[in-house]
Amino acid sequence: MSKFLDLVAIGDPGNSPDSSNGFGSVNYLYSIGRTEVTVQQYVDFLNAVAQFVPDGGDYYHLRSLWNESMGGKKSKAGTQVQRILTEPGKYQYNAGEAASQQPIANTSWYASARFANWLHNGRPTATSPSLDPGTETGAYALNGRTSGIYTKQPSAKYWIPAEDEWYKAAYYDPSRPTESPYWKFPTRSDEQPSLDRQNLTTAHNLSNYNAITFDKPEPKLLDVGSIASTRSYYGTYDQAGSLWEWNDSIIQNAQGNANSRGVRGGSWSLGLLNPGKDVRRDYTPDEIDDDTGFRIASSEVGQQSAQANETDSTSIPASSYSHRYRTPLPFWGSPNLVHRDQKQHLIQVANPGNTADSRTGFGRVDYTFRIGKYETTVSEYVAFLNAKAFDLDAKQFMQDLYQEEMSKEIEDPGVLITRKSDTGRWVYTAADGRENLPIGWVNWFSAARYVNWLHNGADALADTESGAYELNGASTGIFYRTANARYWIPSEDEWYKAAYHDPENSPEYYWKYATRSNNLPDDTKDAFLGPNAANYNDKQDNGDVYVPVGSYKNSVSYYGAYDMTGNVWEWNDAVIETPVPKNNRPDSRGVRGGSYSQGIVAVESSTRRDYPSGYRLPDYLAYNDDDTGFRIASAINLTEIGGQSQTWQAGFQSGSQANSLVFSAPLNLNLSRLDRESNTTLAKVSFGLQSVGTSNPVWLLDQSIAASSMSLSIDKLFNDDLVTGWKSTESASMGSIGSVQSLVASGEWKPVARIADQVLFAERIDISGNTATASFAGGYKARLSTGSTGLNTVTPGAGDVIVTIQRLGAFSNALAFHECDPVTGAVIVENKIFKPGDQGYLNAALTSSKANNLYLSPDRLPNYMGETIYTDIPLVSGKAYGLVLLPNGNSGQMMSSFSAANPGQWVAMAAMSDDTRGSVFGIEDLPFGNSDRDYNDLIVSITGLSVNLG
Repeated sequence: MSKFLDLVAIGDPGNSPDSSNGFGSVNYLYSIGRTEVTVQQYVDFLNAVAQFVPDGGDYYHLRSLWNESMGGKKSKAGTQVQRILTEPGKYQYNAGEAASQQPIANTSWYASARFANWLHNGRPTATSPSLDPGTETGAYALNGRTSGIYTKQPSAKYWIPAEDEWYKAAYYDPSRPTESPYWKFPTRSDEQPSLDRQNLTTAHNLSNYNAITFDKPEPKLLDVGSIASTRSYYGTYDQAGSLWEWNDSIIQNAQGNANSRGVRGGSWSLGLLNPGKDVRRDYTPDEIDDDTGFRIASSEVGQQSAQANETDSTSIPASSYSHRYRTPLPFWGSPNLVHRDQKQHLIQVANPGNTADSRTGFGRVDYTFRIGKYETTVSEYVAFLNAKAFDLDAKQFMQDLYQEEMSKEIEDPGVLITRKSDTGRWVYTAADGRENLPIGWVNWFSAARYVNWLHNGADALADTESGAYELNGASTGIFYRTANARYWIPSEDEWYKAAYHDPENSPEYYWKYATRSNNLPDDTKDAFLGPNAANYNDKQDNGDVYVPVGSYKNSVSYYGAYDMTGNVWEWNDAVIETPVPKNNRPDSRGVRGGSYSQGIVAVESSTRRDYPSGYRLPDYLAYNDDDTGFRIASAINLTEIGGQSQTWQAGFQSGSQANSLVFSAPLNLNLSRLDRESNTTLAKVSFGLQSVGTSNPVWLLDQSIAASSMSLSIDKLFNDDLVTGWKSTESASMGSIGSVQSLVASGEWKPVARIADQVLFAERIDISGNTATASFAGGYKARLSTGSTGLNTVTPGAGDVIVTIQRLGAFSNALAFHECDPVTGAVIVENKIFKPGDQGYLNAALTSSKANNLYLSPDRLPNYMGETIYTDIPLVSGKAYGLVLLPNGNSGQMMSSFSAANPGQWVAMAAMSDDTRGSVFGIEDLPFGNSDRDYNDLIVSITGLSVNLG
């Protein structure tokens, strides 16, 4: 056998495990392949066992030993094995040109196990059709099966290496003069391996990896042992890079069923971290890929392994699953359908100066910061594209913001975005029902340009090339976050802390998964309400592999972040540099969290990956990165730049306060267009900006909502081309009107006028009493007033308390005003406190409303397109009120002005006002994914007294 398979002895039995991860201890002598199994060796195997493979199900296990990918179909490994039909039911196999000494790729775990069985049985050659030509028993009792999990027989002579066996052969070095006898890489080095194809036989610490972006069509695979100068301590070649190699580790799923097998070592494909000892992966045993192969372990003379299972080889049924599943259709009450504004849903990550995770070294952050509660969605990315990627002749780095795969139905995520040319510009639309899915197909540079856009105001004039990252047109290279960044891609420590840290247990406590659990999350289809569940491990329908952000309502990190386990890998700001010589290969940035796709180990906190940061180098464009997206991070207050300041800490934790609409007096914004000659006002529009809790200011309206609600609710006041808004780049407490100048100077408040497609920025701010006036070029002015406008305290029911309701929606709804706490939104019924988000909150609010005669049944509301003025609603001055909508009067479908009370924290009500109408609320009566978000189905105005309306 030694002439067929070159083995090296692995000695030093009883060695200690690697203290950093527990792998590598083996208590017996064994041997392992000096190289990976070659194409020629595999061709010999095929010609011995798979010549006679008649059509029919009984022979599938033998027919599947060869696949079209080995023949070069859609395989970057090229044509390795050609199959020729010599006569009916009989085949001949030949090595591809120049491929015979390459490692064989596209082999499943089952094919590798059958190769081991064939070696165990002395490499027999079948002379006629046989269901067991020496492949079905020996090391593994497969018996014709191609599903299930099989363990090694005690008497095995050749086998797929155990993970500890593979690890020891790769990283262990008893001669190493350090505390740890384990190297970081299988090249006897702790330094990142290089790849210099000009010096394969002389240079040290080389590896064939991260070759996805070679700028010439060179072969991805080298002949085994080509890098002659780089070996492990025991003399193995290519355990770093070349191909991911199967090992015998069994990975169980969340249901406790054996699901997949381990692979290690990295491959020729992308990923600078992959050859490292801390990188593990797992694939289902039927997986084939052009970057996956195997090597063989042996007892040398057939001695029984001390590690071997003492029982007969058993089949452990793999968990039943479909490879894909659907995104649930919208329905009322579904927790997975979330409408949100990115700015509204940034969560605070406090506890600065926390201890790093002792297991991984990650997670320490010395400042308070914020991070996206959700991954960036399709609808948010579409807004970005429409603002910045509309030019048909844009430079390439701007064209790269959109990838054609985003619009292809054949891709695993299906169509996310549609793009069409309209009047000389690109127009982007979120595909129907896909708005709240995470955006995929985004490289690091596109994510960086997105946060630059946010940093600079997130409008048509906002720059993408400076701000958080000084890119200046680059699509490759390393760029670090600037000191004054307002938004950015999270650092690896920031991302890690937001996902896994939990000071509630202890200051240094970290969970294994971002669901506040050390147990593997449930991957069962539609397990959205489970306390520990996530979208991973290939459980979805092809074409619909993402789930809407926030779907797993009860599987949230300590700080309140959703989907940091699974759905899509998320970019972080870690830099992994390509070693010199770079050979035109880009550097990488980190990704974490796992994705919808195959891999159980991927979602653990210990798993790090890296991807090349750009698209533009040749043939990386073809790489399938449909499972990669991002979320954003920002300063806790935008006057605190770079995430370093700690001057404002609200102590807000997930669920402790509700997103609410709370007014002590209207916040009024007026945009006036003045005639330059007569100095008279030609048109005016105004609306409320934000609400302020005592310690949790909450953004109410994003630009699109403000525009639609204004134009549809008070458009009689002005010409359509004068619709505008005062844009706050971040929510914050105003305090007093005197703070406007400092807020504007710091950039926290940004007065912006929009006249048709023209964007104007304020030239100056003037303060007079309770009013701040922003002056724009062209004679435009905007006025912000914090004082009430005629809303003096009056006696309830005296005729001066006026509630006006306009109805523009078709539904015959009911409304319920109810008393509540102005900050938390809490309702007290029968001496029991209900907070938004508590079970029974909406019913308690309805009970309170009816008990205090604040309920308006459908028959009391206006007719369609009508208006009703009420003077008999007993609102009491000084009290705070929430508002509950009952669509079509149905108490089973209630929506609250406190978004935390709504399924998915849906924002059902927006606020606006002008000088004459007091406090004005626009209400959306369509739920979640069905919503048109016009916020004008009911328009509620309150004048005549100073009340708080939640």
